[in-house]
Amino acid sequence: MLLGGVHLYGRVAKEDRIVATKKEAERFYREVDNHRDELQDMLGPSWPEFADLLSRLEQSLARSNRSQAEWLMDQIIEMALDSPAAAFIRRTLSDVLGYRSAKPPVKCEEDSEPEGEPPAPHVEKEELPAKASREYKEYADSPTRGGETSMVKKMEPEAGAAPFPAKPRYFNTFFSDETGEEALSDREPLIRGRSYRLCVEINTEQRGLGKDTSSFPDEALKEAWRDQETISLTVTISSHDFDLTLTDRVLYLDLPRTGNSSVVGFRVSPCLSQGRGTIQVDVFYRGYKLQSKLVEAYIVTAPNVTLPADLDKAQTARVTFTTTEHLDLDDLKNLPTRVLTVDVSRDPRDNSIDFRFFDRTRGAKDIIACYDTRLQPQALEAALEGVRLQLKTMVTGGASSGTSTMGYQWIIKGDDARLQYWLPQLARAGRYLYRALLPENQGQAEDKDRGERLRAVLEPDTVIQVNPVLGVVTIPWALLYEREIMPGPATRVCEHYKEHGPAVHDCPERNDPTVVCPYAFWGYRYAIEQLPCWTDDEVGGLPPLIRTISNSRPLQISLNVWKNFRYWRNHMTKIEDTGDIMVLVAEEIGQLQEVWKAHGTELDIVYFYCHGGRDEIMRQPYLELSDGRIESLSLESLAPKWPHNPLVLLNGCATGDYGPESYVSLISDFRDAGASGVVGTECPVPELFAEAYAASLLPRIFRGQPVGPAMLDTRRQFLLEEKNPLGLVYTLYAAQEITLATPVAKP
Repeated sequence: MLLGGVHLYGRVAKEDRIVATKKEAERFYREVDNHRDELQDMLGPSWPEFADLLSRLEQSLARSNRSQAEWLMDQIIEMALDSPAAAFIRRTLSDVLGYRSAKPPVKCEEDSEPEGEPPAPHVEKEELPAKASREYKEYADSPTRGGETSMVKKMEPEAGAAPFPAKPRYFNTFFSDETGEEALSDREPLIRGRSYRLCVEINTEQRGLGKDTSSFPDEALKEAWRDQETISLTVTISSHDFDLTLTDRVLYLDLPRTGNSSVVGFRVSPCLSQGRGTIQVDVFYRGYKLQSKLVEAYIVTAPNVTLPADLDKAQTARVTFTTTEHLDLDDLKNLPTRVLTVDVSRDPRDNSIDFRFFDRTRGAKDIIACYDTRLQPQALEAALEGVRLQLKTMVTGGASSGTSTMGYQWIIKGDDARLQYWLPQLARAGRYLYRALLPENQGQAEDKDRGERLRAVLEPDTVIQVNPVLGVVTIPWALLYEREIMPGPATRVCEHYKEHGPAVHDCPERNDPTVVCPYAFWGYRYAIEQLPCWTDDEVGGLPPLIRTISNSRPLQISLNVWKNFRYWRNHMTKIEDTGDIMVLVAEEIGQLQEVWKAHGTELDIVYFYCHGGRDEIMRQPYLELSDGRIESLSLESLAPKWPHNPLVLLNGCATGDYGPESYVSLISDFRDAGASGVVGTECPVPELFAEAYAASLLPRIFRGQPVGPAMLDTRRQFLLEEKNPLGLVYTLYAAQEITLATPVAKP
């Protein structure tokens, strides 16, 4: 728990100076990097993990991140010594370091020997392999290893030690002075322009700012330890009220199996003139978020300023997110990697919307680049209104840019003329939204083109995860358009999109802004999941991510309809004909009550094929059956319990003002009942297409395809086969891997 050789709670520590210089560490990296092909052959299936570590070491050395470089060299050497590459790594250590000592191998300081230190003794070549192994193991097992830096402490577990912490640990945050010598009192305001350290730790003692009831989610890591005694967590910060240019926004915290972690410190400086400023702190393991905390501090312009009378403490913090998912390493290997995660939160002070992008596309599974965008409500609403109005206009047809063109309201199968007209219009609106969320010029050279850099590295079918962690915010992510566009009479849809598919690298028109590529829409290129984890409470947490619908045979569907819809009976027959399925129809609220009471414990899909909207007085969302409305109060009264964790499908809602606001707050009610997730739409959808979309989507799910990929395939099918872009309006509020436990489709 040291930072800069000084204990963060005021006790001075003795420094254990290390031997290897930064130049030697860089030479070690070059030697290993120059033999990638040989190492790949020697390491076999372990090569991807080794290559990740090597990539991370390069980045740590470039940033002079001493503690991370130490830890990474440790991992690289140990991994190689326990593999067929052991002889190679011993020779490399001999050539680079000369085995002068069993101390930590990296020193990111000036390349010079400490004064008065005797030269390393010469060691005969024949002795080096055995000596290297012994010295490195002594170093790795030393209980005093890593005194100055946050290092992995390798030691045998004590007899009878618990496999994971027997007592709770806490995600603590606190401010210290710039040197890290003294923690500040939580009653002390921060002074604008002065430099501080925001310190983060995981500790068995609940200390620092705030007194949260939420402990650190050690249970989530229960299966992640294996034979490790320490794992590395990633900590990120973001703020609009503090200057973060003085520090790395991403640091690494070493968490032991039991006991207390190291402490990491971010240099921050308040830039708010006066008032309460906030910093968001997030902790990740392998890119999966474990916990988030909102740190608040009252900022003043000068010392000895009188604080507001109602201000109890000048500094505080509260947990805003805690995962309850167990991260099993075998499961993580089988799940699609989330290389781009977007956290969305609404600031209660001014209702501005913060978007925090956690970007893991830089080649290493634990490296996260984070950047953020803040939009005022008016700016976001303008961008969203443009996209959703364009969607509705595309459905109904009518005048757009002075031209009257038929829409998609009464057809399923489109044509080239419609697609050539409407898709550029949609791309224009989607591009404005993309630029609002991912501005390309941020004033920092390495990030000046963030949106375009993401476009260059995100591969087709990548899973993009959206976490609305504070406040209900919905974005039509599928409509984001990631290529530049030049609107005008010459703008056209690429004639090669069917030929090249999502992998557009070899498309001859990929750099032409007058050519609209369908696969530049996020909804056609990526699998997008919006996790239903928002909260307006003081303390919020992610509900358990459910990835399996616990169905049996027959699969049971609660089909709740507005009986005056034209196609619902034929639709029901199609569903029943696709597999071993029982459809339980409710045209009226009383019938719905009977179905849920008699079959609630066995429902696998809850399907609303009906109208929806928000009522005129209370502005509360509702779903309308033939004789009345289902709203949040109705669900509270019905109190359904669905142990099979059904998927909820909201479809066919053709009312004019329909959108996510018409149902999004109901998602919490469905989640509380046990639903695994919800599929909804971004705008009114005509019944003709709603029926066709579900008739294509549901059989894929019945065959055992996960819901996210099934939705992506369905969107692409309607584009390629029907020249109809309406599949973009459907949104998944769930983990994209949701799958039936037992497929029920007919052979």
